[in-house]
Amino acid sequence: MSHFSVLVVVDEPVNDDTLMKALQPFHEFECTGTDDEHVTDVVEDAAEYRAEYEKRTSEQQSMSFHDWLHWWTDRPILEGTGPRPKNDRYKYGFIRVVNGAFVEIVDRTNPNRKWDWWTVGGRWPNKLILKSGGKADDANASDVNWDATNGLGGPFVFALLHGGAWFEKGAMGWWGASTATPSSTVEFLERLNEVIRSLTDKHHVYVVDCHI
Repeated sequence: MSHFSVLVVVDEPVNDDTLMKALQPFHEFECTGTDDEHVTDVVEDAAEYRAEYEKRTSEQQSMSFHDWLHWWTDRPILEGTGPRPKNDRYKYGFIRVVNGAFVEIVDRTNPNRKWDWWTVGGRWPNKLILKSGGKADDANASDVNWDATNGLGGPFVFALLHGGAWFEKGAMGWWGASTATPSSTVEFLERLNEVIRSLTDKHHVYVVDCHI
């Protein structure tokens, strides 16, 4: 479980839904439970499951592959070729069986997932230094002293969300470990500075504490 900071750039004017709409495409469905347009059916490769099944005891092999797969993964079995029923039973995935034969195992997920919950500021409060001398978690972009905020020690955030695109120093894993490297950090800083230079009073920025 990890926390990381994200600079989110949105257009002015903002309202209570603006930030959620910007972040929603990157939610982790398995945690949020929000079954929206960002969630898709991903057909898993069954080869590893079959290899595991074949290593099982004769008692377990007495089950059909799809029954064993149901026992092993706890995924429900969906009979037939029809569409997935819109209910909680098949919400997170299923095993499709047609005429008694295994067809596929499906995982329902958001392939672009980056967070399971978030809050403005959080562990990174008042990271935006304002031209007025104050500090804030969010502000109109033109009110931010970017030289003071971004400083000389590298990027002041781990990730950037701008124009619907997500940029980051590296993929964030558990316990704060990431795949960031010196070169990926430099590339990210270049992107961050490029975006900062493009901001005007028509943009609003937030520093968001994301958790994954």
